[in-house]
Amino acid sequence: RLILNIAINYGSAASSCWPPAPMRRMSHPGKRENDLDEQGFEQYLMTSGHPPVDLMIRTSGEQRLSNYLLWQLAYAEFYFTPVAWPDFHGEELRKAVEAYENRDRRYGKV
Repeated sequence: RLILNIAINYGSAASSCWPPAPMRRMSHPGKRENDLDEQGFEQYLMTSGHPPVDLMIRTSGEQRLSNYLLWQLAYAEFYFTPVAWPDFHGEELRKAVEAYENRDRRYGKV
């Protein structure tokens, strides 16, 4: 199954930094504000309920995140292509998926 997210006028910093104190209190009633864990934080992101990102494809030759899904890309694999988005078609997607399939995913482990 494939989930495709298209984010227009999205900013990861804004998504993850809005009201932190109320977010901490509401995520774990009865706990101290500093006790917020990852799951509690994730429920307040715009992508709440979506699975983690496995593959991030960056088109147009850029090699930066540009404030895009900073939290969600923590363990994603990246694929960079010089092909611009309007020209990114089936063959380019096949190349990206093939590169992804050949990666050794360790999820932060050595």
